[in-house]
Amino acid sequence: MNEIKDIFEIEVPKKRLISVSILIYSGGFLGAWIFYKLLIVSVIFAFVSLASLKIYKKKYREKVHERIESEFYDINLLLSAELETGLPINMAIEMIRKEISHSEIYGFQYMDIELKNWSKKMNMGMKINTIIEDFAKRSQNKSIMEYANMISICTKKGGSIRDVIKNTNAILNEKRELKREIEVLTAEKSLEQKIMNLMPLAVLVLLDKTASDFIAPLYNCLIGRITMTILIAIFLICYLWSAKIASLK
Repeated sequence: MNEIKDIFEIEVPKKRLISVSILIYSGGFLGAWIFYKLLIVSVIFAFVSLASLKIYKKKYREKVHERIESEFYDINLLLSAELETGLPINMAIEMIRKEISHSEIYGFQYMDIELKNWSKKMNMGMKINTIIEDFAKRSQNKSIMEYANMISICTKKGGSIRDVIKNTNAILNEKRELKREIEVLTAEKSLEQKIMNLMPLAVLVLLDKTASDFIAPLYNCLIGRITMTILIAIFLICYLWSAKIASLK
């Protein structure tokens, strides 16, 4: 393979994108039908809801970046172990690349590709600190950028890379554990947020099935349509607001 892809050039797989598009369109159509019971409005709203694909793509990229960050931490642990044996960093990275390339137990999805990229660059004569700096720059990850900066300083000043990586591991692991604790604490609230967002729709469906005469004016007159429009606007605002709160770290 002549070219090795950049793992940070993230695109949603075509099949996944099609599936998500169908799901969003269907959800938009169903939601509009519950509020309006007008075919043309439901179709228009379904098409408009496809604009949320942009949000999905952003979330997908964020998850991939989080996965890359986690894999980088694991690579760093392996690198620290190899350096403890006395290998120089270039050889240690090459050893790790070969090890994870021939074994499925590690489960690296992105850093396997990146290490192949590193190996190719090292064979071309690039220095490892330059390679790691480039990786950090592409990642736009604060922790990785700080890590690359320390490696660069250590390489230029002739310090102990082994000690730097060992100390950095401790810091990265602390950050990882803190992040996991935050995810555990917010998981329950995130689930509650999703359930609460579905409640207005569930209540409307329930009323339509059990007391259709009671809510019929909402669908049969202008004031009812205006009321429904206001309700759906409030629903969307509450959804976006709650999603923002649930995503706070």
